[in-house]
Amino acid sequence: MTLENYAVFGKYFYHDLKHTLKAFNHKESKKCFKFIEKYKNDFYILMLADYELYRYFQDKNFTSKKAYLSIFAFKKRKKFQKEDIDEEKFIPEFINFLDQDNYKENFI
Repeated sequence: MTLENYAVFGKYFYHDLKHTLKAFNHKESKKCFKFIEKYKNDFYILMLADYELYRYFQDKNFTSKKAYLSIFAFKKRKKFQKEDIDEEKFIPEFINFLDQDNYKENFI
């Protein structure tokens, strides 16, 4: 599993990414919305909307240099559960304490 094929959103861990769609213009936006409508019962769909999406609704001829809408369709999800962490593993262990002599010898 790589960073490109899973997501954590809300209380769920989504995995088994099947489709990714991106919209840069009106035609691609319509394709994204049709995909959502067609597959809303087959996939768990997450959508990332950039601030520029509002321009799509105002100007149907708008084209962006970067995707203003991204659709991710996952086949599986499970409830995200945080794992208990043994906090003692995160406490640093000092091998040699830093005193004046040790500081002079190693850092000056």
